[in-house]
Amino acid sequence: MELPWIARTARWCAEHPGRTLTAWLMFTASVVLGATRSGLRFAQGSGQAGTVVATDPGRIVALGTPVVLLLLLAVLGSVLLTVVAALFVASVLGAALGLLVLLSPTLPVSPLACDVVVLLGVVVSVDHLLFSVRRHQEAVAAGHRAPDAAQVVASTAGRTALVSGIAILLSMTGLYLVGDAMLAPVAFGAILVVATATCAALTLLPALLALIRVPVRRPFQRTPPSWARWVARHVPLAAARMVTPVLALLALSGLVRLLSAAACAEADPACPPYLSPNAVLALLLMIALSVLVLLIAFRPILVALATTLLAILSALVALGLLASQVTPVPAWAPMALLVVLAGPSTDIHVYLLHHFRSEALTGMSPRNAMARGVRRSAGAIGGCVLIAFGACVAFGLASTGEFRAFGWSAAAALLVDAVVVRVLVLPALISVGGRLSWWDRKPAARRES
Repeated sequence: MELPWIARTARWCAEHPGRTLTAWLMFTASVVLGATRSGLRFAQGSGQAGTVVATDPGRIVALGTPVVLLLLLAVLGSVLLTVVAALFVASVLGAALGLLVLLSPTLPVSPLACDVVVLLGVVVSVDHLLFSVRRHQEAVAAGHRAPDAAQVVASTAGRTALVSGIAILLSMTGLYLVGDAMLAPVAFGAILVVATATCAALTLLPALLALIRVPVRRPFQRTPPSWARWVARHVPLAAARMVTPVLALLALSGLVRLLSAAACAEADPACPPYLSPNAVLALLLMIALSVLVLLIAFRPILVALATTLLAILSALVALGLLASQVTPVPAWAPMALLVVLAGPSTDIHVYLLHHFRSEALTGMSPRNAMARGVRRSAGAIGGCVLIAFGACVAFGLASTGEFRAFGWSAAAALLVDAVVVRVLVLPALISVGGRLSWWDRKPAARRES
């Protein structure tokens, strides 16, 4: 799926950074000013949606901001890049929260939706930032000027942001349309923040990177030793085979706990929302819509099937971890957890598939393409996981009661989903199909001509 307009948009923003920054500044300022004047109005008659309040937002900001900034500095290794990252994340959060406040009189909003917007906004915007910065460094190291580098970034990291953003938006739209009074505000908040982060990644980020001199980390030119190549080729597959039974046990634990809760709720007419038919239908619709987007973007049917299996596995593992830390499980927690995890898991999934596809189209075998794709994306994915993990932990430390357990559960589920499910199990699962599950590669004779 070629989208040349992404590259043209990013190049224009990099060539005219002043106009782009001015437009974003005016937009964010007008939204925040309008939100300040109108005020936040929670949904009326929304049942428990209006009563679910996490913790003091000031406490979350006071604790989470230093944690995220320190982790950004450690991952980026540059004070200037950290300042740019802080401005980018602040712009995304300011615009998303302002839009949430402005639309609150007409569309459903709850305190829980505000917390989801903050947590999901930080994680998704950092994902787009790190993916773009890493690709920008590679382009600059190859000798590209700023506008050309922005065009290269847009065709890779920008495409990843667009595909993952569309997948998340469609899945959240399904949740919004099917969900009840508690789930609809959460889905609405996720739609706003993901749309804002995707637009900012395609316009604001190229302009910010064009204004500064991004430090380049040049790769080592020497060939890695044989033992390093052996480890990179065999260890991920062996690790995936070892951790798959553990994931299966966690998923089974989550399923058993949910079925037990459903059995206990049969005598109670007030069934928890996450066990209602609407919630189950919303979850299935979320998975189906996101898989449809990935099928259109990457084409192989077996890759889409692998995505479906991993989405179900990740959801069950997350619910198992949540049920193991929170007893009883709050009615709002399961779907809120899946919404928070949808952002980073989809970003990492699409980012890996893009690297796998790029390497496979050069003529590599599926196994070598996956090994090289994991190596090339390991640095950016590791930074994203570290910062997202720190944001979830900060949320847990700033909260109390069941919200503290929710933060710790989100951090643990994110770590398992990113490192185990996406980086280890995804390549192993795709490799089962061999050439049938991969992209068509041109014959050697045709490439040479």
